[in-house]
Amino acid sequence: MAIMAKTVSWQAASPEAIARLKEWQNEDGGWGSLPEEPSNTKHTSLSIQALIAAGESPMCQEVLDAVLYLQERQSEDAGFASSASVPASDPESTSAAIQALLAAGEELLNSKWHRSAGTPFDALLAVQGENGSFGSSVGTTSAAIPGLVGRSLPFPGRRLAAVKGLEWLHSQQMDDGGFGNGGFTADAVYAIALCDQDPGGPEWAHPVTNKTPLEALEAQTNHYVNSAPAGGPAGELSKVIRAVNAAGGTPYSFAGMDLVGQLKEVCNEYSPKCHPSKVFSHGLALIALQAADETIPSTAVGTLEEAQLDDGGWPWAWPSLDSNPEADVDSTGLSIQAIVAGGGPSSPLVIEGFSAFAESVRFANGAYPDVPARPDPNCNSTALAIEGLLAAGRHRDQPLIIPLDTGATISSWDALLGFQEPSGSFAFTSSRQESRLVATLEAIRALMSPFYPDYQPTPEANTTKAGREGARSAPSQAAWVVAPFSGDHNYKGPTCLSHHHMET
Repeated sequence: MAIMAKTVSWQAASPEAIARLKEWQNEDGGWGSLPEEPSNTKHTSLSIQALIAAGESPMCQEVLDAVLYLQERQSEDAGFASSASVPASDPESTSAAIQALLAAGEELLNSKWHRSAGTPFDALLAVQGENGSFGSSVGTTSAAIPGLVGRSLPFPGRRLAAVKGLEWLHSQQMDDGGFGNGGFTADAVYAIALCDQDPGGPEWAHPVTNKTPLEALEAQTNHYVNSAPAGGPAGELSKVIRAVNAAGGTPYSFAGMDLVGQLKEVCNEYSPKCHPSKVFSHGLALIALQAADETIPSTAVGTLEEAQLDDGGWPWAWPSLDSNPEADVDSTGLSIQAIVAGGGPSSPLVIEGFSAFAESVRFANGAYPDVPARPDPNCNSTALAIEGLLAAGRHRDQPLIIPLDTGATISSWDALLGFQEPSGSFAFTSSRQESRLVATLEAIRALMSPFYPDYQPTPEANTTKAGREGARSAPSQAAWVVAPFSGDHNYKGPTCLSHHHMET
């Protein structure tokens, strides 16, 4: 367990520890609870996973011998017994063996591991009680679940990965306290705040100049906003608003500017769009307005819904400006977040289309490319896809888990964490590792995503339009209320619903 704890914390296990574990292996290929103790399935399974996690090859002799030991422990019901002296299988041993064998690259759905009663997974399911438990025991049930879903140890922690990313971000901080231009600094401030750290506090003060990221953002904002390219600063304003709000500041008075007021003016100028050409900037604007607790016009959300293409995705530019628009993952993931920020989609078809698009472009390992035709996935698009899936509520009804032919499961979280390097940074792709700053900021946002909505579409409410303005209307004579909620942004739990009772 210590070896796995080190590897999941991005610390290399010592060669001495690995050698010691190998020395403790018994002649039958297994491990006991202590050196020279009789072998058992639990400790053999843990040892296999520890060796694999430490970088040992599944083809090394120790792992091969251990797999043979487990094979001898398999019962006729396809489960695994706890030791050679116990003939019957039990759920804890079966789950542990499944985890270890999958880590060793075994394919548990093929004939090698198939018995008359089925596969090892069937053996687990056969002993699950009607109430969902295994053995009516919390401990046994907890031990059975990882094997049932085909997940090997160690389980990487998303928050730990995000904090490790922040450690690397510290090394990129410039003398002014920022991270380059206003956009990078705004994204960094937002990422830091999402991890419950203070971007304006002493922890983030530059060791030489004592400048913080929040101070740098305040100094950079005026130039960043006023140097926006053609089409207006909707995206630039939105990034700063989101960052300042998350950091506990007031975007109505920051850097001598009313950022929210300016964003509303831009949105009014191009209404119902917040940017005349960029779907992505429009989506950022809706998210920023929601963060500032401003009213989002239903027309702004409706316009975004109308931009959804036939394949379920969204393009970078408004479809009316392109004779052959193509959906991209980044704009699609952000657009779903923006629609949820605006109160949720007007029809379940919006989410269904998005989900179909996401599934169609996803790679086998759970990662995503920026556009469907791209041969390789990247960190940034994977992060935005995950944020979109979370905003769409997929983590509740259809988790981000992908079954493999081996019986194992992987998830898009695994794919995202696969881009992380030992330093804590995230590489854009395996072949283009130089774009670490943007990739790391994108990854941290996904890992700490604040979007956990619990909304229900109202398909029969023909007076309903998406958005905070007017909220949602129920069909006549209805006796229910739907309250769109975009998430516990500060992880503190409480929320408040303001409402008016109307007599009819």
